[in-house]
Amino acid sequence: MAKIFLCHANEDKPQVREVYHRLKAEGFQPWLDEEDLLPGQLWDQEIRRALRNSDFILIFFSQNLVLKRGYVQREMKLALDTWEEVPEGQIHTIPIRLDDCTIPERFKPFQWVDLFEARGLERLIRAIRAGVEQRQPPQRSHREAVESAQTKDTYINIVGVDALPNLTPLDTSVLRLSCEESIRIGNIYIDTSAIVPKAAEVSIPHSEVCESIDILDRKGYIEATRTNAGIPYFSISLYGFDAYAKSFIPDYQAISQLVISKIVNENMTHNKLLSSEINQPIRVIDHILRVLQSQNLININSTLAGYEEINVSNISPELRRMLG
Repeated sequence: MAKIFLCHANEDKPQVREVYHRLKAEGFQPWLDEEDLLPGQLWDQEIRRALRNSDFILIFFSQNLVLKRGYVQREMKLALDTWEEVPEGQIHTIPIRLDDCTIPERFKPFQWVDLFEARGLERLIRAIRAGVEQRQPPQRSHREAVESAQTKDTYINIVGVDALPNLTPLDTSVLRLSCEESIRIGNIYIDTSAIVPKAAEVSIPHSEVCESIDILDRKGYIEATRTNAGIPYFSISLYGFDAYAKSFIPDYQAISQLVISKIVNENMTHNKLLSSEINQPIRVIDHILRVLQSQNLININSTLAGYEEINVSNISPELRRMLG
């Protein structure tokens, strides 16, 4: 699913919002601050991350934007910096005119689309689809496909995993290796270079690892950082680690209940203390706490202290009822 960042002036939000909803309806994954930026997130950090991780950046030019000073100008500079890391000839940064404004000189090399003209939106969607096609791997011959399938069956037998929903056994294996590395280092951020040798131990070659990481990113199991050289590192999403935990961590539901019990009944509100008391890796504890926060059952505050130090606060009465 193509990720699309929408850069615009606040004054043009109504028109941009219409494009956002149309892109969603077309099956894309657009990013718009008012829809995707959550309360409590560091907005500058999240905007930079969304921009860097996007497959496409749409810049909505208008009289409002051209004359505007401030953060939106920084977004446009970041868009150009990101474009410089894209393979030559690949569609990535698309200027869009909302009115009869003058495109800034630095964006004139890009072919733009006029949204105020008939079929302007259709041309934009066609350009995005063409860009998606450019990112597809070349078609393999029938013989290559058969040999690849046979090889992947070998991986399945070696790794010994059942496929997660919406994933092949091979992609499931790469996700599992990534989550196990995340547990080992106690962090959600993973270097791709750390996964490659672990995958090689179970006969998964480098090329298949990179392909699986791309697929896992597009399906929301991880959040990849893309550069011209590929995906140097990525983070495990809440959804991705949850899928792993429920399938591969023995007694995961019982562990989750024990964490809740310790919080409610013994007022244990620190991730390191919970990890020590329950005898589970701190990464597993951190995930359970983040799941509870996503369900509005607790609040968490985190700081870095050689590891991510998490404290629990504002415990919902609903959490107490879950023990009953």
